[in-house]
Amino acid sequence: MNVYTTLDDPNGTPGTFALGINDNETVVGHYFDSNGSHGFIEAAGVYTTLDDPNGIYGTDIVSINDGGTVVGWFDGAGGEFGFTETGGTYATIDDPNGIATLAMGINDGGTVAGYYYDANGVTHGFTDTAGVYATLDDPNVPVNTAFGTEATGINDGGTVVGWYRDSAGAHGFTESGGGVYTTLNDPNATGGTFGEGINDAGTVVGYYVNASGAHGFTESGGVYTTLDNPNGTNGTYAEGINDAGTVVGYYVDASGSHGFMLGGDPASDFFGIGTSDILWRNSVTGQVSIWEMSGPNLIGGGPIGNPPTSWQVAGIGDFNHDGKADILWRNGATVQLGLWEMDGTSVIGGGQITAPSPSWQVAGVGDFNNDGMSDILWRNTTTGAVSIWEMNGTNVIGGGPLGSQALSWKVAGVGDFNNDGYADILWQNTATGQLGLWEMNGASVIGGGAIAAPSPAWQIAGLGDFNGDGMTDILWRNTQTGAASLWEMDGTTIIGGGPIATPSPAWQVAAIGDYNGDTKADILWQNTQTGAVSVWEMNGTAQIGGGPIGALASSWQAAHNPILAA
Repeated sequence: MNVYTTLDDPNGTPGTFALGINDNETVVGHYFDSNGSHGFIEAAGVYTTLDDPNGIYGTDIVSINDGGTVVGWFDGAGGEFGFTETGGTYATIDDPNGIATLAMGINDGGTVAGYYYDANGVTHGFTDTAGVYATLDDPNVPVNTAFGTEATGINDGGTVVGWYRDSAGAHGFTESGGGVYTTLNDPNATGGTFGEGINDAGTVVGYYVNASGAHGFTESGGVYTTLDNPNGTNGTYAEGINDAGTVVGYYVDASGSHGFMLGGDPASDFFGIGTSDILWRNSVTGQVSIWEMSGPNLIGGGPIGNPPTSWQVAGIGDFNHDGKADILWRNGATVQLGLWEMDGTSVIGGGQITAPSPSWQVAGVGDFNNDGMSDILWRNTTTGAVSIWEMNGTNVIGGGPLGSQALSWKVAGVGDFNNDGYADILWQNTATGQLGLWEMNGASVIGGGAIAAPSPAWQIAGLGDFNGDGMTDILWRNTQTGAASLWEMDGTTIIGGGPIATPSPAWQVAAIGDYNGDTKADILWQNTQTGAVSVWEMNGTAQIGGGPIGALASSWQAAHNPILAA
């Protein structure tokens, strides 16, 4: 499932522009205040301003590589110059052919791509490898005209992305070395296609313009996918992409420009590579282990600890905004609450969280305020009251009460049912089977309503975005026949779905996740008799891949976020 997260630098009063992202999920860009433009780095929700000391009129950061070197350009006393910054050390980039140089991208080898203006004001792309400059001019640009070429990004293989202009308008391009150029024209574009970033797999991001405005896109193997931030009423601009497929850019609404990050939901991605992993807990010994997955293939992982069995997994989510899943714990005996901030199989942070009284139970985990960090949904099992804690790591930074529901209503799950970037709450009445949805914005219910319910034999088996439209869907399982079915949702409306081929009743849904990284939810099955584990890779109601993974003793169960918990 693709999730949009808004990125607003707290110093950016008129606007924030997210332009680049590396494989560590560190985002760079620039913001404007009353003094002009300033570069920023955002990591785990913390913004750091970077101003080139020569940039007396402004600094713009555009890209960052995996080593943490940033690249951009500044406006100084002598004009516009590119620069790199590593550990506080700035180095100027000045193409000898240009009167102004703008550095736009950098790969892990340190090669910089950008463009310069010549004496006639015409732009030319360039690469800079250890001080050796090479000019890049798309051959489709008419010579001796005002049209030009702008290189905007480069991947580790040396493929450059950018755009050029001719008499017909703007066109994206890639240059894969040796002067081999490929033109990119989004089929929806009537006002130009602009290539802005490229990852090591060759996926390009950028934006196109048509009669309805600016729209982001990705392009891979000739297939174009439009990216429209739901908040971008006045345009969406995709600017950068990392190897996990996470996209950054900015959108424009009535209040100005806002950065965004678009990536798969990291609820069970412990390694930050864009695919879900499996968290296992041994109910007898308390041992905890992670399987790092790529489709049905176990590619890594291992044990991570052995807490007492009184501690139970209360939820999984990204609580510190580092693009990797963390583990929320609740002690059933003492009601203590704790967080393990994870990096793969390593506990790298976290700690104890002050917990409410025992009558309050964790009912769900999700990002209710769209800040890129998971929050905690609480339900009082005595009064029916509902409350949200908005989290930043182990700190409660906001939230509040939502109201109450009769105790016959249980939280069936948490997901983004209307594709606005905010987690919503799905309810089910355990007496009648009726469903209801609260569409949320922080601690405010902003919409929703009743949803038709199937017969009581059908139980919710899991939630996920099975058709890749950015909205959470509902997976059902018939407790009498073992049949499975899918409801594809748009808010409270069932827009598609249908029956799914079903294994024998001994196979139970163990978890839902995106195990192959295609942004569509897949089904993890576990056989309660043999312990065998298998994954079904899904596209809507169709199984398109997957297979057996292995087998575990019956004492091992996959941990997941609550379903009908409180």
